[in-house]
Amino acid sequence: MSEEMGWTRTEASFALTLGVLVTACLSPLLGRLADRHGPRALLPIASVVVAAGFMGLAMLQNLWQYYASYALGRGVSQASLSGVVSNTAVTNWFRRYRGRAVGIYGIAFPVSNTFMVPLAQLVMLGYGWRAVFVGMSVLTVLLVIPTFWLLRKRPEDVGLLPDGEPLQADQSNAPVHFSSDHDFTLHEAMHTRTFWFLVVGQFIAVLISGSASFHLFQHYADAGISAAMIGFAIGGYALSNGLSMGLWGALADRISERILGMVSSLIGGLIILAVMFNTNELVALLLAASYGLAVRGEGAVYYLIIARYFGRGSFGTISGTLVPIGYVGLGIGPPLGSLMHDATGSYATFLASLVVCHVLGTLALFFARAPKLPARMLVA
Repeated sequence: MSEEMGWTRTEASFALTLGVLVTACLSPLLGRLADRHGPRALLPIASVVVAAGFMGLAMLQNLWQYYASYALGRGVSQASLSGVVSNTAVTNWFRRYRGRAVGIYGIAFPVSNTFMVPLAQLVMLGYGWRAVFVGMSVLTVLLVIPTFWLLRKRPEDVGLLPDGEPLQADQSNAPVHFSSDHDFTLHEAMHTRTFWFLVVGQFIAVLISGSASFHLFQHYADAGISAAMIGFAIGGYALSNGLSMGLWGALADRISERILGMVSSLIGGLIILAVMFNTNELVALLLAASYGLAVRGEGAVYYLIIARYFGRGSFGTISGTLVPIGYVGLGIGPPLGSLMHDATGSYATFLASLVVCHVLGTLALFFARAPKLPARMLVA
């Protein structure tokens, strides 16, 4: 696209920044709407908007159209189809198996990229890049009918409880999460220390994730790792990213989400420490794959913590409020890494700062303990 349209890489990549900003702005609104109306109406509408964004990319003639189409498509998609709206639906439908459900859901996106990217490349080689976006637009529209017919806001809407249990079953031992009386509002959640520790923890986790994936392999190149092995390391990192959501999600059904988050953060810090002193190519490959497996499940962990601590009633609103804060970390992480490298001439300071961030993220989760119930829930 850049070559055909005559754009610089800076001009083309600025669309990514715009897309992130749109996602951050839409997530609180769509999260609130997901709590109120459910995904049945929101996701079909989002599919049409994303399809329009793809079609706009297929028909673009100048830079502003590219920015508008990309930012609209990416922003709506990340805030709804792969973001807070769909996560709210998964959270509402599962409790006992919520961890594995969120994990399986999270695997879908990296796995789909495994197939879609090569397919898009083949279409582009045969018919051009515009045909790729036309095809994606058509595929996205095809999501409208099944989402409209199949999705419901909550299992109670079809006479069930989370995990498919019948509504008329004995609920004498049912967890408090089944009761809307134990669902925090956003206002109540924000008045707990737990919420703000989660804010800090997610900010740090996203900052680490964005900056590490951006600079880690440049560090490998500076350390003398061959281009071929760096390619394998990137592939291993990407594959482990996809598996990590499923792994941590499944473990969360048996182990505290907060403990899992702390463990994954500490392991990530130890791996970065090893990266700082490693020059062996095979070890570099193993470290990259291990790092992706250790830390890329933080998205599932934080969603699960929010659901467990604050309930289902305002899950979309609360998690949607946290998303923009996390995206600040995604936006500033890579530039900070670049500044550290340019100021010192190496990635040593940057990698050391990642280790510190992992420790701080672990501490944030340590203090993010279950909040006390609001006063209204304690009234008999």
